[in-house]
Amino acid sequence: MSESTFFILLGISVFLFWTGGLIGLVQAFKESGTWGVLYLFVPFANLVFFIKFWSARKWVRRAAYLVLAGLAMLLVLNAAVPDSL
Repeated sequence: MSESTFFILLGISVFLFWTGGLIGLVQAFKESGTWGVLYLFVPFANLVFFIKFWSARKWVRRAAYLVLAGLAMLLVLNAAVPDSL
């Protein structure tokens, strides 16, 4: 894999990850201010939020899918790139 391909895929994966996180944050604040603050500052509160509101809101599911897609791409890139890059 060339360096330019790596950095393009890295940018896409980070974009997906952050976009999903931002959509999840907006959905948490739409639910309540408490959920929004928890989502921002408490570790794994976003995971609890995604699980709790999975069936109630379609945008929560979409945000979780974006975060998971970005994370999966990052893990695949990490495994595919040799240490010398």
